[in-house]
Amino acid sequence: MKHLIPLFLLCILGMAACHRPSAADRPQVVVSIEPLRHFVEAVAGERCEVVALVPSGASPETYEPTPRQLVAMNDALIYFRVGTLGFERTRLEKIRENAPGVRMVSLSDGLTLLPHSHGDAAADGEDPHVWTSPLNVRTMATKIHAALCEADSAGTAYYTQRLQAFVQRVDSLDAAIKTLLQDCPNRTFLIQHPALGYFARDYGLHQLSVEHEGKEAGTARVEQLIRACRAKGVHT
Repeated sequence: MKHLIPLFLLCILGMAACHRPSAADRPQVVVSIEPLRHFVEAVAGERCEVVALVPSGASPETYEPTPRQLVAMNDALIYFRVGTLGFERTRLEKIRENAPGVRMVSLSDGLTLLPHSHGDAAADGEDPHVWTSPLNVRTMATKIHAALCEADSAGTAYYTQRLQAFVQRVDSLDAAIKTLLQDCPNRTFLIQHPALGYFARDYGLHQLSVEHEGKEAGTARVEQLIRACRAKGVHT
C-alpha cells in the first residue's frame, strides 16, 4: 500500500496536467485593462489565455498600445474593450487595420453612462470607469459569456457554469456593500481622481474629486474642497 499511494498521487497529477491546456494551446483573448482581464478570466477559466493591453500600474487613460501588441492581436479570438476609454477610441481604427479578423466587443454598450468630470475621458464625454459598479460588472459578465459562447460553442456549458458562479459572487458583494453602507450617516467622500462615480451612484454616495477636468487642483479649488468637506463633515 505504501508503494501504491505515491503512484496513485502521481497518476492524479498526470491526469490534471493532461486536462489543463498550456497557454500555447489555448485561444488568446485580449482585453483593454486589468479589471476586464479579471472579469473575462472569471468566465473563460482555463479555456482561454487572457492578455491585457494596458500593463498593471499604467494609466488606461494615457497608455498607447505598442506596435508589437497591435500586431499580436491578429491572433486573438476576441478583443474585449470597455468602450469608454480614450485610447480605445483613438486607436480603434489602427487595431482594426492590424487585426481585421478579430471580433471586437464593447462591454459598455447598453450601460447607463455618467457624464465625466475630468478631461481625459472618452471623446463623447462619458465617465469611463464603468467597471467600478458591481451592477455594471454583472451586465458586462453576461456580454462576455455571450461572446465566448459564440466564438467557442464547445465550451458553452463550461462558460455558463462559471458565469453563474461569478454572478453569485458579484451579487454577494453588492449585498455586503449595501449592508455596510445602510446606516452610514455621511454619504460624501473625497477622492484624488474621480474614479468611483458609478460606485457612488449605485450606493447613494457622492464623490468630491481633487482633480477637476483632468487637472490638478489649484489654490482656489483646494479652498473650495476644504469648505465643502467641512460643511459636509467629510472624514473619508
